[in-house]
Amino acid sequence: MFEKRLNTLVENGVLKNKEGWLQLLADLLNYKFECPDIEILKGYKQTGKSFFLQYAEKIMRNKKDDLNEENALEKITEYLNNTLPLELIASGFLSNCVLTEYLDNPVKEFIEENKKIETYIFRYTDDITIISSDGEFIKKIIGKVRERLNNIGLSLSKEKTIPANENEIDEMIKEKIQKNSSLKQIVIEKGLLDAIKNGYEKSKLEPIRITKNDTIPGSTAMIEKLSQVSEIQLQSMDNEELEQFIYEMLHLLDVQFDSKEIKDETKVAFASWRIKSGLKEALNRALNIEKYSPEASLQRAFKRYPYKISLYEIYTIFLIDCIIKGNNRKSYFEVLENFLRSLKLSIQENWDSFYGPFIRTKVLFAFSNEWRRIPTSYRERLRDIISDAVQAWYDSQEILWFEKYAIYWCFSICQIRTNPKLNIDCYKVFRAIYSSLEYLQKIYLLTVDEQIH
Repeated sequence: MFEKRLNTLVENGVLKNKEGWLQLLADLLNYKFECPDIEILKGYKQTGKSFFLQYAEKIMRNKKDDLNEENALEKITEYLNNTLPLELIASGFLSNCVLTEYLDNPVKEFIEENKKIETYIFRYTDDITIISSDGEFIKKIIGKVRERLNNIGLSLSKEKTIPANENEIDEMIKEKIQKNSSLKQIVIEKGLLDAIKNGYEKSKLEPIRITKNDTIPGSTAMIEKLSQVSEIQLQSMDNEELEQFIYEMLHLLDVQFDSKEIKDETKVAFASWRIKSGLKEALNRALNIEKYSPEASLQRAFKRYPYKISLYEIYTIFLIDCIIKGNNRKSYFEVLENFLRSLKLSIQENWDSFYGPFIRTKVLFAFSNEWRRIPTSYRERLRDIISDAVQAWYDSQEILWFEKYAIYWCFSICQIRTNPKLNIDCYKVFRAIYSSLEYLQKIYLLTVDEQIH
């Protein structure tokens, strides 16, 4: 299947050859889950359950009934070793390898057999949109899509598919009632089921109809407008246009859209890199961006979306840019110190802060990536700020393995002389992790030794 897809890409001149790509795909699909810090994670408990068990229940939400503290590691390892990692960069390619052959082509053939009905189907990774002049034909196409997916062990989401069929709506209603009922067994009379069904998302039974008089949802209009702005176009904007663009992007973080229009996660992901590019361009032009309060907007976003780690990276880079550009309206060194101090985020103190290790890792890598463009005159103070922050973060809590990796990486790149003296021997049974940490530790010690001599 993968080889066939790669052959097609070679024939069309997209790839020169397929051999290296086959090996890359084999490596990606050989993903193995390991949890070297399992004992640390089991030690953090709330309401009688460890952090790790609650994490496993979230990941395996459809198969969590028999999970417990003893079998959680075994169960989640088996599950994740047969699942592609979240946000894997190759996910789109892998989905196309499978779905182009087993879904797209057969469904397009089915549509072409009914040429009298003007119909179009679009798929982006796992999102499918069907546009047709005939609502009943859309239902037939969905049936064909469902059939093709079932043949390869996949299924359409009951909650997201519009229009759904009546059987699916019946199942969804029963599941919702049982989920919210204290009774393990519940019998639903047909009359009651029909009454609930009539009041339950009637739009799910029919395709969404759009006419030339319909207005585009506010979120769609904004996304459509702003998505067409590239980095080159940012540079060609005049100052007024650029400031308006920054304002709209920051406003996008705060505005609340109907969940049926756009997910919060999608909105934040869309705005993130555009805010980063817009602020950088404004600082290059020495514009006064404080009037738009980017700090306040990003800080509000942290609280609402703590799992959107990229926001912390953007804020770190923004503060670094302010320092580099010599923005003297306030001491951005102090702002940076306060920001880093706030990232202590101990799981033991605040259960909502379990994103702390991932946030700290992202911030340390941000410093590493930006270090080359930081003027020498600012580096010594930044070294002290980073070193003090790391000591404050871990004075009373354990350090997870990927945080140790980020610390050694950052301290090596930034040439920070304060040796963190991290224990890596506990990872010897995890060969890949230990060898990476040992290698980085040696590089750091060599870097410090060169500075001394």
